[in-house]
Amino acid sequence: KRFSRIVDILEDMFAWLLEKKDYRMALLVLRSFQMSVEPAFRSCLTGAIKKAGDKNNIIGLIHALRKLPRGSADAQAVNACLTLLDRDATPVLLEMLAEEEDRSFKKLLIQVLRDIGKDQIAFLGERLSDGRWYFVRNIVTILGESRKEEAVEYLQQVANHKNFQIRQEVVRALMSIGG
Repeated sequence: KRFSRIVDILEDMFAWLLEKKDYRMALLVLRSFQMSVEPAFRSCLTGAIKKAGDKNNIIGLIHALRKLPRGSADAQAVNACLTLLDRDATPVLLEMLAEEEDRSFKKLLIQVLRDIGKDQIAFLGERLSDGRWYFVRNIVTILGESRKEEAVEYLQQVANHKNFQIRQEVVRALMSIGG
């Protein structure tokens, strides 16, 4: 019960720190959720990570990243938070990327997705069947920038896509992977 209460306090603290834009401290709290603990306590921390990976938190972190100077300590802390929340952050980031119109911010989103998606090649590959050609093109770009050999299998699936831009991006992606 005590451990559960401590985790509840940390969850509240994480939300408060995000609200106050103290990303470095929020990162410390998030890292505390990933500590090694006895199996009996693991589910409590897993729930805390899931709660921290709420869509609204992810969107808030991305909007903060847009405003922060690139390379600053706070921007690095936000990137680290997104990396720790990778499984929850990737779908949200993909949707944001699909809707984003600002070209420089699209590049930033692709960079973040490349960094956190490098271990999620299969998840990204599954999204290649989406009907939005620009969404598929963005995923192909991310797969190419991952430079992972396992991405080639997924890129082959869209190599004959009806959209010329996607086929072009597949060629670029294969070249960057070395395929």
